[in-house]
Amino acid sequence: MSNPFPSMKAGNWYATWDSASTKHWRWSGVDDAIDVVVRADGDSWGAWSPQVPGFAAVQPTAEELRAALPDAVAFALGRPARTPITVHVEFEISGVVVRVAQDHYRWERQHVAERLVAALAVEDQVSDLRGAPANALGDIVYVCAMPSDQVAWLARQMDPKSDWLTAVVSVAEEMIWTFSFGTGHESDGGVDEFDLPLDTAMSLLMAACTATTRARLSS
Repeated sequence: MSNPFPSMKAGNWYATWDSASTKHWRWSGVDDAIDVVVRADGDSWGAWSPQVPGFAAVQPTAEELRAALPDAVAFALGRPARTPITVHVEFEISGVVVRVAQDHYRWERQHVAERLVAALAVEDQVSDLRGAPANALGDIVYVCAMPSDQVAWLARQMDPKSDWLTAVVSVAEEMIWTFSFGTGHESDGGVDEFDLPLDTAMSLLMAACTATTRARLSS
């Protein structure tokens, strides 16, 4: 696969790509999975998807939202309600938002979330964690990731026009590793380029950035 993100940049643990090169992955076919982000908001539950512009669903309970999602997504797409849906549940804690995918690795991702929550309780770590880039809504979003997750998995969860997500991965017995990804942001100079194709695994990025914050990944 050729690299659809030729302008991807990184430095100081940040990576960005321009929105023009990401248009085609927003929705490439009826059989592709749709990523839906779900969060409790007061007395109700809401859902949205970066792959379906304008889509939003709100229900009084999580059970009702879960039942309504297939038809709601199908209506938004104007397509049959057979599209696979991957749900990502978010919750707020200590000034950040934590996102946990409800997929095959949901137990492991929950463990990553627990490590992040523990780190947020440490005084000399919380300020750094709260210093990650915020999205257009002002939310600092941490996505609980696995070393095998690919850049494509994270990109599908982002608004290509303007967004920030920070991947967090468990390392060793008690540590975590983070890396922030942005869309729609121009490089501010002084950053190094990472040539990251969609199939780049987090483990490869972790290996490069453990050795140095300045590295180039080739396909």
